[in-house]
Amino acid sequence: MCYFDEMKITHYLGITLLFLGLVSLIQRVLVKVGSVYAVTNKRVVIKTGVISRRTVELVLAKCEGIQVVQSIAGRIFGYGSIVITTGGATNCYYYVANPFRFKRAINEQIALYRM
Repeated sequence: MCYFDEMKITHYLGITLLFLGLVSLIQRVLVKVGSVYAVTNKRVVIKTGVISRRTVELVLAKCEGIQVVQSIAGRIFGYGSIVITTGGATNCYYYVANPFRFKRAINEQIALYRM
């Protein structure tokens, strides 16, 4: 009888872990679908959220620093976090696809803006 109790416990533990994994996957997909990152000639526009929306517009003239952070999994799958410093404020944006390409686009527009 003890053997069957252990099977029930591992069965419910497995179902719980599967459920938590699916919830995490759905959350990440919604973050990916609901995020828009754009670089214009005067600003960086970042919109995140599906149900509630957060929009940040960063003026290129005030961008002081751009940092890209990538984990090993981020390097394998091509995503990372971008940290943008503007006028003493620091903004972090997670799970950005091709973060170095995004950083390069920002730096190109800053160079064109300052000419």
